[in-house]
Amino acid sequence: MATRNNEEHKIQCGIVDWYDLTIGDGLLFAIPNGGARDARTGAMLKAEGVRKGVWDLFLAKPCLNVVPWFHGLWIEVKTPKRRTTARGGLTIEQNRFWAMVRLNGYKTEVVYTTQEGIDAIARYLK
Repeated sequence: MATRNNEEHKIQCGIVDWYDLTIGDGLLFAIPNGGARDARTGAMLKAEGVRKGVWDLFLAKPCLNVVPWFHGLWIEVKTPKRRTTARGGLTIEQNRFWAMVRLNGYKTEVVYTTQEGIDAIARYLK
């Protein structure tokens, strides 16, 4: 696994660990769409519904205390180095996914550190 992916892994684990320790309701979960896989496994996962561009984490809690309200929160984790790249490090597919979920009433956050992920969730739940 590449260093960048290890860094994203650590950031994402920190966010999930914090959520599990502070809230612990099991409603924040990972969407394991990325990663290198052999052709057979890739074909099986695609048939099961794995889609390119789907973001890393989903918080399955509506936020009804703001207008407009949101059905849930999608989080994409990137490394700090990706912040200054084109589109903040998002792929074309991730940008399409962002547009579609926003149009359908979901909040989205791209985070580049564990603390940014924690802060995004805390703001959303406030």
